[in-house]
Amino acid sequence: MNTLAEALVVRLVDFYVAATLLLLVAGVVICLLRQPAQRLAVATAAMVGLAMLVVLCPLPGWPRIAWRTTTPAEVAAAPTDFAMPAEPLPLPEMRPMARPVSMTPLPDEEAAVAETPVPE
Repeated sequence: MNTLAEALVVRLVDFYVAATLLLLVAGVVICLLRQPAQRLAVATAAMVGLAMLVVLCPLPGWPRIAWRTTTPAEVAAAPTDFAMPAEPLPLPEMRPMARPVSMTPLPDEEAAVAETPVPE
């Protein structure tokens, strides 16, 4: 994956995890509250928190959780066990077609074409 796509994916994962945690906490708090005004205040605070996450997640200084266990440099330096075979694999036997496809009609087809009346 290129660096731009990787940076976007990392930021998107950060946003989804943070938003999920925020909404889970808000949902639990709303379930514990009895007054509708307090529920509305928690819901409004959760929406403001989501708006702040949208602004903060793309920032380069935003602290990120290391979701990946390896860096691209470690992946590039890792030895590969994908050795190519010394000899190429044999190809399957090719069988010719029963009748080759051609644009010219066969002799018996020419007679049939000549006898066919042409509509005027």
